[in-house]
Amino acid sequence: ENFLLNIPCVSYLDMDLECYNNLFFKKIKYLVEAKIVFFDKHKLVSHINQIWNNVDFWWTSAKTQKLISKFNSNFNYGENNLENLIKIIKHNEI
Repeated sequence: ENFLLNIPCVSYLDMDLECYNNLFFKKIKYLVEAKIVFFDKHKLVSHINQIWNNVDFWWTSAKTQKLISKFNSNFNYGENNLENLIKIIKHNEI
């Protein structure tokens, strides 16, 4: 929802979790490149420190918005997002 509503956010994901697969990494690569998803806590903290004084400059940059749009094209389908996500997960389409 943050991406559809264009609300700045960042996330840390623990690489030790066994639920990740290659297809998962292909889908979130855009968020990693946009510096929204991090697998390293130190890099996340560094990024937050860099953008803290002007989050909007980073978030609204052409690069970040383009990568969010690419991610959205894979997961966020407009209305009924939760229903669509449930269908995707149930059918292992991720």
